[in-house]
Amino acid sequence: MKLLTAFGAFLGPGRLLVGFVVMALVGGAMALIQMVRKRVVQRTLWNLYVLFKTLGKGTFTGWKKEGSEAWLTVDTPGAVTVPYGVAISAGALYAWFL
Repeated sequence: MKLLTAFGAFLGPGRLLVGFVVMALVGGAMALIQMVRKRVVQRTLWNLYVLFKTLGKGTFTGWKKEGSEAWLTVDTPGAVTVPYGVAISAGALYAWFL
């Protein structure tokens, strides 16, 4: 969170939107690469389906409860993670040198 705040202060309002778009694209690409590399594409897509299915129910805890349909949660040991600081830095650098 601190890096993202510094990112916004560093770029200013004029370059912020470009930086956020690049950050999201780099972070999404990193996530896709990790999903393919760890061979969890099907499980991740299923979790997204379950998440969006429960979206309007007022809480997201339903898909994390015991016996839920989700295969993985954030608390699952060995869950696939992405170092998002790299994506934030890439977005900031791109927007700065644009």
